[in-house]
Amino acid sequence: DAHQGPQGHWNYQLEALREELMDHIPAAGATVLDAWSHVGQFGNHMAKRGAAEVVLLEESLALAKLSRDNVVKNKVEEQCSVLHRGSVQDELKSMATSGIRFNCVSLNVRVRFQRYFKQREGQFGRWFKPTLKGYASAVTLGAQVTSRGGYLCVAFYLPIRDEHWAISLVKDGLEQANRSGSLVWQGIGLSPTAGLASSAMEDSWTPILVCIRLH
Repeated sequence: DAHQGPQGHWNYQLEALREELMDHIPAAGATVLDAWSHVGQFGNHMAKRGAAEVVLLEESLALAKLSRDNVVKNKVEEQCSVLHRGSVQDELKSMATSGIRFNCVSLNVRVRFQRYFKQREGQFGRWFKPTLKGYASAVTLGAQVTSRGGYLCVAFYLPIRDEHWAISLVKDGLEQANRSGSLVWQGIGLSPTAGLASSAMEDSWTPILVCIRLH
């Protein structure tokens, strides 16, 4: 499956949030890292808005090929490089160790599903729901490759009732990286066209996008 199952599907709510976020990030002349690039939508947007150099990093070979195809279709080959690696986190560690820094880093952390015995009813059926594991460590690595004054954008998938967890996870990740920052923008993937959760569900999950400017 080129889209890596449900965790790789196109999310219209998240893409609407990204469109709003673009107004808050200066792109002209910037260096950009699009980690877990999916099909390269964030990186392509930044390139078309004038970014000088964009790296699209993906661990799925199928999605990396789609990212490369979209770079060509958008005619931004001179600005964009697509990297396929077995582990995005390992590549981020290598970049941090090498002293590589970007003006803007986007983390579209791949959603993982785990078995929860207490999950009786829910958006993803019986017994399963997304896990929050990996978000804080991804934020730490993202912060380590973001330059001073740069922008760190993180996409979360969280229950609506617990949207505040996004900021908590960002704070935990920044503390581990010994970095600090200021909140630039936060958006929640709810819209008039979004489906509402059933009253039988124990929770309803939605994309949340947070942008931090690092000090």
